Order: sequence, then C-alpha cells, then structure tokens
Amino acid sequence: MLSQELESALGGLYSLQAQEFQLPLVRLLMNRMTQEKRLPKLPKGIVKPAITTGVEALGRGNDLNRLDMFLAGANQVVGPQAVQQVLSIPEYFKRRATALGIETENLVKSEEQLAQEQQQQQMMMMASQLGKPAIETASAQYMQQQEMAERAEQPTE
Repeated sequence: MLSQELESALGGLYSLQAQEFQLPLVRLLMNRMTQEKRLPKLPKGIVKPAITTGVEALGRGNDLNRLDMFLAGANQVVGPQAVQQVLSIPEYFKRRATALGIETENLVKSEEQLAQEQQQQQMMMMASQLGKPAIETASAQYMQQQEMAERAEQPTE
C-alpha cells in the first residue's frame, strides 16, 4: 500500500527522469560499448532499451505475487477444471520459475514432449486393451504421421 502511494505521488517524477535522463544515458553507453566491441551490434527496430519505473520495477517478487493472485482468482471464479483446460501448465511453471530466479532449461517439459508422452501412453493403453494387432496398426499410423510431419518441415524448392 505504501509503495502504491509513493508511486502515485512520485511516479510522474520517476517516469520523467527515466525518459529524460536514464534512457538517453543507456543509449549513449550502448553506443560506446558497441564501438568498443564490448557489446554486439543489435538489430535496429528489434531491440530497444526501455526504462521501467514505479511498482513494475520492484522485481520478480511482484510478478510472482501477481501470477499467484491471477491463478487463485481464476480458480475461484471458474474452478480448477476450467483453469486446467485453458492454462498452459508448462508456461505457468516457466513463468513461476523465472519469478523465483530459477533456470528452467531441461527442467520443465516442452509442449511437444508432453504431447509425445501422452501419445505413447495412449498407445500403451490401446495395446493392453486390444493386443498385438492393435499395436501394429497404431505403430504404422504413428510412423506415417511422423513421416508427414518431417516432410512438412522440409523447405520446398
């Protein structure tokens, strides 16, 4: 509450300072570092420095609190089943880990990995229910799908 009051009282001052002093200073330092080859040349129009002030600048803890409030509110309003249908679980875990300062590479499975594991589980369930003929049919279908996917990824001339 105190930070929000300070934001409303002094926010204009910090926003003005960010645009009038900090942003030009950052641009100047980036240019110097690029000339000294301490910073690689960045593509124009794609990478732009930005100064964040106010409550948004308080850091990852604020992001984590807002993410948790969002999820709790969504669970209360529509229920956990509806949230699970809409929410990307791997993305949620990645954002939560980022807010906590944890590197997620090779920790959180990708959407593709999850889909592949789900498909393997379905094939195993089908195999246990229908036996060997079903396994052969499912394997053939899976191989056909993989070949089609590989062809679609290859560039055409």
